[in-house]
Amino acid sequence: MTDGSPPTASDRIAAIRAAMTDDAEAGATFAEPVRASVEAALERLNAIGASGPHAEAATLLAHLRDRVSGLDPARLEPRRGLGGLFDSRGKRLKAFRSAYLSAADASASGAADLADRSGAIARRGDDLEALWSQLRTGVTDLDDHIGAGRAWLADRAAPAPNPVPPEAAAAFEDAPEAAAETAPGEEDPGPVEAQADAEASAEVLASAAEDDSAPALPDIETAPEPSPAPSVDETQTEAGSVEEPPAAITTLPHPLEARLEALAALRSRTVAALPRIRALQNADHAVPAAVASAREGLEAWSADWRDALGLSGRKPKKVRPDTARLVESRDTLVARLSAAERALASAQARLAELTPRSPPPAAEDRAAA
Repeated sequence: MTDGSPPTASDRIAAIRAAMTDDAEAGATFAEPVRASVEAALERLNAIGASGPHAEAATLLAHLRDRVSGLDPARLEPRRGLGGLFDSRGKRLKAFRSAYLSAADASASGAADLADRSGAIARRGDDLEALWSQLRTGVTDLDDHIGAGRAWLADRAAPAPNPVPPEAAAAFEDAPEAAAETAPGEEDPGPVEAQADAEASAEVLASAAEDDSAPALPDIETAPEPSPAPSVDETQTEAGSVEEPPAAITTLPHPLEARLEALAALRSRTVAALPRIRALQNADHAVPAAVASAREGLEAWSADWRDALGLSGRKPKKVRPDTARLVESRDTLVARLSAAERALASAQARLAELTPRSPPPAAEDRAAA
């Protein structure tokens, strides 16, 4: 465009129409770059929809939740009664610190893995957004090529009917006339007049037979009865065979017509894929935030327990951990991990609904298996 504005749909169709050739075989490869690009995007969409890091992230969250839930601050208190004679707070604190350090190392490694899973889910959303834009452009390109192809076929169609083949015209010229022409000045008697003449002749003959004195009438020659027309079998016997009428001329459809139908079907599949992309994105919408909250909770819990157990900075000579503080910090982390698990489970259920299922095997296939 000279004014710098983007080309309109009619401009794009006209440009495609002008670039088309009159080759009859060109219809089989018409708009091939557009078709290949859209098909590749649809295959990519199916691959993204059928795979994802949700299951791995859910398994990791469940493992971390079990490790943290197993740390019960009540074990810091020595037993009462006779059992407590050989039990002490120092021994229990040492054993509890060892269990915590093992769980803290697992939580640190798990937080790093959760960061990778969360990043993969975020990149999955970005990939889906790119596919949405690519398929939207593909729909526009398919519309332009389908419109140009239909315009090309409309211009190519011949408005005049098919001419009569020369063989058929020669057959009609050589055919015998059905009836002889009437001589000039003569008129064929109609059926009513012929019947009246026959009745009058019969009355004259009857009266002459009754009256002997009546002069003899001259003999009236009767016209010979016409011989029946030969049947089709006799005609075939005499002429040898009956010439059949010429067959109708059929015109095969142009290859571009089938190509346009295939492109229209591809367009329908592409339009149906657009809302599926949005549904896939919506299914993952709450997952990154929930996983990020779980990761932050792991870091906060580890730091809080390290301080409460006297493991941060300089170790004090005497440590009396606050049991209520430890329980509150642990329960907060378990709640965050459980929320992330629920978000992942909801996303997995929604993704399973959006994933196309393969049809069940036929009865013959099951019998063969």
